[in-house]
Amino acid sequence: HHGERGEIRSPLQQGQEEQLGALGLALNAVVHWNAIYMQEAIRQVGSDGMDASSNDIAHLSPLIWRHLNFLGRYDFSLPDTVMNGGLRPLRNPTSAWDF
Repeated sequence: HHGERGEIRSPLQQGQEEQLGALGLALNAVVHWNAIYMQEAIRQVGSDGMDASSNDIAHLSPLIWRHLNFLGRYDFSLPDTVMNGGLRPLRNPTSAWDF
């Protein structure tokens, strides 16, 4: 049952609290990562000569997760740019729904 299918399986309160604490930590990490990259995407849009309106920016949320692989295999090798404190390059999708 890889990933326990997203269910909390511990019958004990302490075990459940530990699982929820780990989930909260993971969620905070995702929100932080997304916020950094959203800020970089807004900066890049501006430097490309396009205007990101404050109304559009107000509707953004770093609480997105479609790009995450919850139950798969992971590769934690990092490009040199990231190893040296830089960001991964932003993708340039062909449509607003290519994320």
